[in-house]
Amino acid sequence: VTGGLKPSEVMVIAGQGRTGKTSLAISIAKKNAVDGKIPCAFFSLEMSNVKLVNRLISSVCDIDGSKILNDQLNHDEWEKLDEHISRLLGSPLYIDDKFGLTIDELGNRMRKFSSEHGVKLFIIDYLQLIDCYKHNRSDELFVCMRSLRELVDELGVTIIATCLLGSGTEEKDRYPKMSDHQEFMTINYFA
Repeated sequence: VTGGLKPSEVMVIAGQGRTGKTSLAISIAKKNAVDGKIPCAFFSLEMSNVKLVNRLISSVCDIDGSKILNDQLNHDEWEKLDEHISRLLGSPLYIDDKFGLTIDELGNRMRKFSSEHGVKLFIIDYLQLIDCYKHNRSDELFVCMRSLRELVDELGVTIIATCLLGSGTEEKDRYPKMSDHQEFMTINYFA
């Protein structure tokens, strides 16, 4: 659908709450870092490192995450877990779960991951949790997206950010549109 991930590109995965944005981002991280051995950094601004790693383990091992968390694995699943966990541990996937990052702190962390580990793909979960120093939400989003755009150009990397789409649609079963939300016009401008 996207034509693949390209350097110097900002992609946004936008959707309403609980629609699989983080799951899709985790799948992209797994496909690139674990399967493709492409250095990837995942900034989890909402979810703790432990929760994210549990979801990654579930994805890599193809085992229901609740069974792992509740220690309900059968013998075959334990063997599968043991066999696949080394793939995750040996992958060039770096997870940062510091809450409340400013856009400058995020940029500095990205530069460090890029120079020290050769990271080519950065995933940010999620966009609205980056502090971009503005009081007006649309101004903050503009500053944030402009800064991300400058970072991809500077580092020659790809950034994927998840973004919570407001639930301001009155019609049941109607898909939200970019035009429904002014702030997402800002995202579309930079993405």
